[in-house]
Amino acid sequence: MNINTPFLLIAAVIFIILFCSALVSVKESEPKAAKRFFLSSFILPLPFLVFSFFEFSYKYESGIAILAVILLFVIIIITPFGRNRKYIQTVPVKKIDERDTMFSRNELKADTERYNEYYGRNPDKKTIDEKWRKKHGLLNSNATQYHPYHFASAEASLETVKALRDAVDGEVADLTIEASPTETTIYIKKWSKKLGVADCGICELMDYHVYSMGGRVERYGKEFTKKHKYAIAVTVEMDHKMLATAPNGPTVMESAQQYMEVGKIAVQIAMFIRNLGYEARAHIDGNYEIVCPLVARDAGLGANDSTLWTKSKDCCCYY
Repeated sequence: MNINTPFLLIAAVIFIILFCSALVSVKESEPKAAKRFFLSSFILPLPFLVFSFFEFSYKYESGIAILAVILLFVIIIITPFGRNRKYIQTVPVKKIDERDTMFSRNELKADTERYNEYYGRNPDKKTIDEKWRKKHGLLNSNATQYHPYHFASAEASLETVKALRDAVDGEVADLTIEASPTETTIYIKKWSKKLGVADCGICELMDYHVYSMGGRVERYGKEFTKKHKYAIAVTVEMDHKMLATAPNGPTVMESAQQYMEVGKIAVQIAMFIRNLGYEARAHIDGNYEIVCPLVARDAGLGANDSTLWTKSKDCCCYY
């Protein structure tokens, strides 16, 4: 039996590339990708191993055809298709009512005044809401992924966020510090990084950033208006390994933990701004008056950055 070296080399190259890709995926905590690369590293070289040790008609033609198919497949999956469309940042034509969010609707209790009033205005939402309302819900002991430690940890984080709500606003210092816009902006961004944020941006607070009506607990039905000129948006990083366990408990643990961390930072920076003599309010989980994604977008998170500050007593809204 003659060994056909070229086919053997092709098999070896394919195996090495795919096996190394599997190792990289393991290192990056991508178990699904690692499994696929690992299986492919043994399956795809097989035809070329066969061609290396056995002689048959059209062997070279078959080998070339298989190799061409593999290369074509690789080209297809790595080539971006479609036109590159320029992103156009749209402006909402009307303010968002927090009562329409899933979190607010989830709090509605059957046969109560709020329940009857809301679905009287929005009968189209009642069917789908009742369907998911029958599910066990977040952190319920009957959930399929229930784990007493994981769920209790997540609940502890969320309860801590609730404890922070009384501190989102407060008295403003009598003495106003005449702060330099540039200096204060730089300081807030650097300090926020020290406190644990991944990114920080500042933008002008727009009318469409503010909910038209509150939708959670005591704020239900309360009309909101713009109270500040500027907004600071921050993000925190979540642990990728914990999120990769979804839908298991560590995912909700990490989500709840970071809600708490970013809430704590928001409250702390809002207090700092009030200590300088400027009004500021922290908007944290369950206590929003603004639409966070719109503020974050306009503050340049993930896009362009901005540096805005004002010396006005009515200067800053923070979430």
